[in-house]
Amino acid sequence: MNYLYEVKKTLKECTWAKLVPSIKVTSLIIGVMVAASVFYWAFDWIFQFLVTKL
Repeated sequence: MNYLYEVKKTLKECTWAKLVPSIKVTSLIIGVMVAASVFYWAFDWIFQFLVTKL
């Protein structure tokens, strides 16, 4: 029960001013991961094309 009390207290203290930076950081990390996967896919496609051409 003490754990639930601590969680409730933490959630009461949480405001949008504290939440917005963490949302920005999370979206930035997800954006970097998406960009990296797109670049990986593009380079993989280019190298596959070059290997089959040569």
